[in-house]
Amino acid sequence: MPDGGKLILETANVDLDARSGRDQEGVTPGRYVMLAVSDTGSGMDAQTKSQIFEPFFTTKERGRGTGLGLSTVYGIVKQSGGNIWVYSEPGHGTTFKIYFARVDEPAENLNRLKRPSTIARGTETILLVEDDQLVRELTHSLLVSCGYNVLVAATVRPSPRFAIRTLAKSTCC
Repeated sequence: MPDGGKLILETANVDLDARSGRDQEGVTPGRYVMLAVSDTGSGMDAQTKSQIFEPFFTTKERGRGTGLGLSTVYGIVKQSGGNIWVYSEPGHGTTFKIYFARVDEPAENLNRLKRPSTIARGTETILLVEDDQLVRELTHSLLVSCGYNVLVAATVRPSPRFAIRTLAKSTCC
């Protein structure tokens, strides 16, 4: 929303019945926790909306991102047994509704879980390619702190100035 607007988050416990499943493909009737994220932005046309969960689809200008965000969210939601729906039309903003399967049992006591006394450390070399500088720096830092030798590149496009830097290993703190 480059000109400003509202971002609205809401949650609710919902029961999706067989009728809901007919309206949305792949929905299993049952109890869910719904997370809705709505904005008052420009909205999407039908063509854009039909592609938003495809890997590497983006409406961003070249060099401004890879378009993996929504496909990653879609994968995580589906792998956890949930559903994600999008409502949008040009000039009226967008709403994403994510439905997570509801669990009514209490959470297990995490203090009872055995934790390893030492953290496993890597010794391999990893090629890290990430165009977002902040994500690249954070990922590099985490991998190096775990013992990996990390080769870093901001792009996969070869060019005369393309170079992979070998960054020194550091010890885990």
